[in-house]
Amino acid sequence: MLFFSIFDRGSWYAVPPESYQKIHNTTSMDINTFSIEAFREGDEHTYEWVFRRFYKSLAFFADQFLKDSFAAEEIAGNVLLKLWEKHRDFANLDSIKAFLYISTKNACLNYLDKEKRRYNRRLTLRPEKLSDESVLQEIFRSETLRQISDAIDRLPEKYGKVIRMAYIRDMSNDEIATELALPGSTVRNQKARGLVALKKFLPPSSFILLILIIH
Repeated sequence: MLFFSIFDRGSWYAVPPESYQKIHNTTSMDINTFSIEAFREGDEHTYEWVFRRFYKSLAFFADQFLKDSFAAEEIAGNVLLKLWEKHRDFANLDSIKAFLYISTKNACLNYLDKEKRRYNRRLTLRPEKLSDESVLQEIFRSETLRQISDAIDRLPEKYGKVIRMAYIRDMSNDEIATELALPGSTVRNQKARGLVALKKFLPPSSFILLILIIH
């Protein structure tokens, strides 16, 4: 089994060996050109597009249950690997999405059940306390967080770095300034410019969520 890293954070997970060669060649596909027939036939390019489209969302979704980003990313990768193994079983993209989120939720609940004796603080999300409404809310939030993360990737590097430190690492302006060895005014300026640029890339609801997170 071949492994590769998809994020700068260095998170590693398994993908089919034959998929590795094309992992960066997915930018030309979008939801309008996605072909369920190609996916069902085992086309690696189509699978990789699905992988990249859903991985971040699934990791965000899993982290809402686990409060453990490493375990959440591992579960997201494993669920997407199972998708590859079952690629002939799906009728459309909606059925793929349903499978991914249901499988991720179940994997999280199984993980919590196994870990509950060691991590009692996670028992607030026991299976019997989960409602369909709460799961749907977390799916929506996870999709929104993926949109935000993708938009940050489009920023100039210096703005993206500051926004990620505030958004992902929950760092204050002073902490960012210290780590980057920059004046506080420069950090504030880059953060503000980054947010202005992000407003152009994001729908209003996603931008509002980003503002709430980093302020």
